[in-house]
Amino acid sequence: MALVCREYPPDTVGGGIGTYSATLARALTGAGHRVSVIAHAVRGTETACEEEGVRVHRILPAVVPGLSGALRRHGSGHTFADAYLYARAVAAKTREILGQQGLDVIQSPEHGAEGFVLATDRLPTPHVVRFHTPLFMVNQAVGHRLGLGGRVVDSMERATARKAILNTCASRALAAVVAARFGISQDRIRVVPNAIDHTVFQPAPRPVRSSRTVL
Repeated sequence: MALVCREYPPDTVGGGIGTYSATLARALTGAGHRVSVIAHAVRGTETACEEEGVRVHRILPAVVPGLSGALRRHGSGHTFADAYLYARAVAAKTREILGQQGLDVIQSPEHGAEGFVLATDRLPTPHVVRFHTPLFMVNQAVGHRLGLGGRVVDSMERATARKAILNTCASRALAAVVAARFGISQDRIRVVPNAIDHTVFQPAPRPVRSSRTVL
């Protein structure tokens, strides 16, 4: 399996998508599955190494001088050109992994349309899109309207989700909102709760009840 996750820890700390992906990747590896992660090389150098049993490929997208900085930003610190170029790099690395060892399934997040080129390339491996928080919801939450670049990325997110063989989501509420916005039948969305590391999060001890009778 390949998990696409731009903000994969420990190089990137604190992201919800990264936390979800790292927890899922480690759990799947622990269950005997072979997992590859495709993430952004935030330190400026492409690498490939084993991290807790997970094969992590940190990649860099191509850069078009003068193009990215000249385009309108879409709200997450990158331009829509950045989003597209990164999606191309993701697809290239996925094809490389596919040719070397094969893949049963590829999962990418909808936010940032990281799987956009995967969706249009029509790879033989099933591509699943996981809903976290689409760009339009991020902007709504902070009271911003999508600008030109944001509308382009919103369209890329929608196209990626609609071309996926299946979409997954952590809650029925989010599934309903995204299905309406992206024009996707809820039959093509499966509610799959986020993975939880039970070695970190455990139920609190049950309180000890007194056997005395209070009158």
